[in-house]
Amino acid sequence: MFRISIKIQPNKSEARKGMGYVYCWLEKYDSAITMLEQCLALNPDPNPVFERVTGSNAIAPFQMQTTARTKLGRIHFIKDDILMAINLFNEEIRRNPSQPDAFDGLGWAYLKQGRSLEARSAFNTAIQLEPLNNSAQNEAAVQSFLEKVKPYSVIGLLATVVLLFGFQANTILAQPLNIVLIAIPLVLQTYGIFAITYFIALKLRLKHNIAGPACLIGTSNFFELAVAVAISLFGLHSGAALATVVGVLVEVPVMLSLVAIVNKTTHWFKE
Repeated sequence: MFRISIKIQPNKSEARKGMGYVYCWLEKYDSAITMLEQCLALNPDPNPVFERVTGSNAIAPFQMQTTARTKLGRIHFIKDDILMAINLFNEEIRRNPSQPDAFDGLGWAYLKQGRSLEARSAFNTAIQLEPLNNSAQNEAAVQSFLEKVKPYSVIGLLATVVLLFGFQANTILAQPLNIVLIAIPLVLQTYGIFAITYFIALKLRLKHNIAGPACLIGTSNFFELAVAVAISLFGLHSGAALATVVGVLVEVPVMLSLVAIVNKTTHWFKE
């Protein structure tokens, strides 16, 4: 029907919007983007579409008001083009400040970028505009909880590191050569694994926001777990505990240097 309408009236934006929604439901995202962009080019403010929301995303079934622009933003979010999605959601909010789907989508996009405070604000606005939006309510609650817990988790981590170095201070000062011998292979291993995985990521043409975290996770030795296991099995003053403490001492600055490398090599990756 939409195709027939487009043939009869090529400049009819509503038909193109309908085709865009259909293509989105069929997961033909490239075709959906084309149709929705053509719709917005013909009419920057097309009529909204009400979509029924049920299941875990709704406290009770409700009709979510969406637009061609918010649907386009959702598609770009799915395709991991987060910046474009944010731009589209913000443009919709500029045109229609009471559009709940735009704020909900903006919240998820901000969350994807790690901008938790802005995500929480967007989710809260989405909830005010549409109280039955359960997904926004749940995510806003999670972000609020994480913000409250985060300072204590950092304090706990720092306290653990300080105590570990304190208990091993005499050994570290008494055996500096052993410390160096433990540290050298750890440094070589960490940089070596990162170099190999980063090179593979480049060859696979992964996006920078995927390659960076993946390579850093693969490079990490998870010494916090190693410390716990070493102390539990061999005791606080054992050689195994010492090796894991040195691992923490080495890994923290090395991983920070790798983060700096990832941030400075964004231009190597074609987004």
